[in-house]
Amino acid sequence: MQVHHRPQVEDPLAIHARAVAHRIESVERDLARLGASGAVHPSVRELLDQSREELDRVLERGFSTASGALPIQLQHAAILRTAERLAELLAAASRSEHGEAEDAAARVLLGCLARELPDHFALEERHGYLSQALEEAPRLASRVEALEQEHRLFTEWVRRLQQQLDAPGVAVAWTEVYADFGKLHERLLDHERAEGEILREAYEDDLGGRG
Repeated sequence: MQVHHRPQVEDPLAIHARAVAHRIESVERDLARLGASGAVHPSVRELLDQSREELDRVLERGFSTASGALPIQLQHAAILRTAERLAELLAAASRSEHGEAEDAAARVLLGCLARELPDHFALEERHGYLSQALEEAPRLASRVEALEQEHRLFTEWVRRLQQQLDAPGVAVAWTEVYADFGKLHERLLDHERAEGEILREAYEDDLGGRG
């Protein structure tokens, strides 16, 4: 008799721990590439310190979560913190209030977003963050689909911004980059709020069904 084995699904918290470790390594590598390892901007230093603390906390928990909700929430928070730091740096750059350290920090933080957004969206879709909500509230299907379509939009948007900063022999138009990123940042916040509303409505539908 043929025995069928169910494929093992890696624990989402283990995936998140690996992502945080990769973030730390990538930031340190970017700093070295940009020649900024000796004078790290406070925003990047804060990112590194918080990432190391987060990795320690995740490792202390152990990899035993039943769902991807916790890792996804942690990633949401980290991405939004990085976006907020980058928005502040670009605001200063648009006013010409920046130097080499700020320039390097902006590139490092944008690199973080470019790496982490696709991985975050993949984890979100792979582990059914919103599909769990659809089980309780199928009426939300069109809104969930619209949010998932935005994932590709955000990924391409960040890549386009990276190309603007990395274009060889071209001076960075910081005012334009700041304006473009400001629109992306606002869309990310709207996206986050929309996801929260879907989860809240699904939870309320679930409670109503139990009543």
